[in-house]
Amino acid sequence: MAKRRVNSTIIQKKKPFHLTEENQSRCKKRKNRLLNLILLALIAIAVLALPSCADNPPETDSSAGANGAYTVHGYALRINGTDAAYLRDEESARAVTELLCEKYRNELIEQGITVESVRLTVEIKIEESEFPENRAESAESAAERISLSDVTLSYNVTETVIEQIDFKTVKKNSSAYYEGTEKIQSNGENGEKRLTYSVDYLGSSETARSLVSDETVKEPKDKVVLVGTKKNTASTGSYAWPTKSVYITSDWGWRVINGTRGFHYGIDLRAAVGTAIYAADGGKVTFVGTSGNYGKLIKIQHDNGDVTYYAHLSAYSVKTGDRVYKGQLIAKSGATGRVTGPHLHFEIRKNGVQVDPEKYLPKR
Repeated sequence: MAKRRVNSTIIQKKKPFHLTEENQSRCKKRKNRLLNLILLALIAIAVLALPSCADNPPETDSSAGANGAYTVHGYALRINGTDAAYLRDEESARAVTELLCEKYRNELIEQGITVESVRLTVEIKIEESEFPENRAESAESAAERISLSDVTLSYNVTETVIEQIDFKTVKKNSSAYYEGTEKIQSNGENGEKRLTYSVDYLGSSETARSLVSDETVKEPKDKVVLVGTKKNTASTGSYAWPTKSVYITSDWGWRVINGTRGFHYGIDLRAAVGTAIYAADGGKVTFVGTSGNYGKLIKIQHDNGDVTYYAHLSAYSVKTGDRVYKGQLIAKSGATGRVTGPHLHFEIRKNGVQVDPEKYLPKR
């Protein structure tokens, strides 16, 4: 049996290593420095792992799309079913419609139109939506872009128009003024009325208009004119035919009646009994009564001193002292006095002398 060989080499134990106080301090500093470096490395790794502020806006929730663009949560303004603008909040979306209405209102005012209100009549919806962040707009830029785009908006305008109401001229009879004269009693004033219309527009073109209300805001004031009815009894200086008929049955001058030749100092006008007799000019009645061959007679003295005679009457319509006007009814014809039949005998006397009346009457 083989015997194991025992190494007789004597192993000596090493003596323990004792650090000095100086060495211990140096080792502690090295250890702390290493720990600080490890901590700084960990912080740097953590910071690099965080997304940048541009990729993660604080206003809204966002997430990266397949193409790397971030989408945001906000509101879409839809016009007739089509997204017209994207805005970050609902208040801005509503402001777009208000700005568009204000734009159309200002354009109409520049045309001289009085506008009370404007409202869009297209289908408008404001709904929550997700959209690329770079598509978000402010209310002002969205309104400006939509107004300049090819989108033609329809809208309704409440329009007011002030129209003039012309005054009327009213004429009233007045016995305080002579016929043929007029006097303004009060001047007229125009009134005003407010017309309110509902007007539909497509873009800048008017498509329909309807009257909503017609309100008088100021009543017109009539112009009042007084028309004289008082007869002017002053002489005109010219004479009119005393009957409507101007047929002379016996002229001025010499004539033979019943075999007797005599001078006729007037003219005889055909007039059946009861025919109206009129004053040849204005003046004062100086005689009404019966006078010899004249029968029933009226004399009128005119302002120029002339006197006219109306003879063979059947009835009187005036009395002595009356003032009469030219053309006034003064009597009815007859056959009184020396006559061969009913007629009117008419004379004109100037300075007390008879003259040919036909020379002073209008031509027949």
